[in-house]
Amino acid sequence: MPDATLFLELVALFAVALAFGGAAGFSFVLAPTLLKRLPRAAAGEALRALFPVYYLAIAGTALAGMAVLSALAPRRNLDVALLAAVALVNIVQRRLLLPRMEDARARVPAQPMQDPGFRRLHAISVTLNLAAIALLLATLLRLGGP
Repeated sequence: MPDATLFLELVALFAVALAFGGAAGFSFVLAPTLLKRLPRAAAGEALRALFPVYYLAIAGTALAGMAVLSALAPRRNLDVALLAAVALVNIVQRRLLLPRMEDARARVPAQPMQDPGFRRLHAISVTLNLAAIALLLATLLRLGGP
């Protein structure tokens, strides 16, 4: 049934492309633009409102792609594992890192980057986000290749 396999791979490719595009667009276009164009406090407030939705959307699309690719096991097990890692990273960011960052931000609300605890959490968050984007790109290239 090659038509069903092709269909599943196209659905998975769409989910991964959506996750990658959303993550890359948010991280490299939307967030920097907000920080550049809006007053710092307004940009920070907007990003704090968007981050929980962002992490949930990326985790959800990664899980959707993972679920579809699971039907193609064992041929796509590596891709399933990569998407599971992306989903996990985004869930950890949303459930564990964001609340801790908010607590650290409350200590120095006007200039949170002055707080060493906030700076450390921010660095971890940026690193995890870039890792998730790299995993999505790797998966996208694997799905789009021969």
